[in-house]
Amino acid sequence: MNTVIKLINFSVISTISLSLNLEAQAISIGYFNSSVYTFPNDAANLRNVLTNGANTVTDFDSLEASVWQQIADNNQVIVIPSLSFDSLAPDLSSETQAVISNFVDNGGGLLMSGEVQEVIPLFNDVFGFSFAEDFWAGSTLLTDEAEGTIFESAPGTLGSPLQTTTMALNSLPPNSIVFYDNLLNSPPNEQNSTSVFVTPFGMGNIAFNGYDYNNTEDDTGWAEATTLTVEFIARETNVESVSEPSTIIGLMMTIGIGFLSLFRKVS
Repeated sequence: MNTVIKLINFSVISTISLSLNLEAQAISIGYFNSSVYTFPNDAANLRNVLTNGANTVTDFDSLEASVWQQIADNNQVIVIPSLSFDSLAPDLSSETQAVISNFVDNGGGLLMSGEVQEVIPLFNDVFGFSFAEDFWAGSTLLTDEAEGTIFESAPGTLGSPLQTTTMALNSLPPNSIVFYDNLLNSPPNEQNSTSVFVTPFGMGNIAFNGYDYNNTEDDTGWAEATTLTVEFIARETNVESVSEPSTIIGLMMTIGIGFLSLFRKVS
């Protein structure tokens, strides 16, 4: 009987793990792609990175709360590219800001990329943080916090192409996960900063990548870092997971077939 139970447990765990792994391979992304607020070239370059694989990307450009809600309901991650034309935060209604906040609070992931001075107002206004800009112009190094995460395979150094910006480390909430900073390569008394970090909020996460994607020839590791950031915050969410009825039914059928097969072998 113990053998049967062990085999059943292995079958169930293996089936669930397979289902979750298959789910994780395809990430659904809502992409704020507005010519009013972004440079088309920057937005197109980042979008190409996001679609490199099995990810599905849905573009939208509206500020209406109903549109953001639809995007939130159907995607694991929302990505906002470098805001180069106009600041977005002051133009978002309180209803739209609430949709964004609730999306992350309930398990969604939000990534903002590029110009930190445009990222800070949205992060601070929507989530109540106190992020601050830093003016570090050099490269940033992978930190020890990458150990045990998917960032273990990330580039050891991220370059600093033109328009790469950073966030002041001392302005981050204490539970933030810093993947790249300048602690080991900045001069004494220099303010320390980060170019890639994730901050938990409720059941979800907000994330920042400091590259604006103006020129992909100066990538210097940023495409891989961005891909890993999106995957990290998608893995940490519970938006779609295995809660889809069709997924649950398929999973239970697979487990049931496994049970029958195992009992036949031991009978």
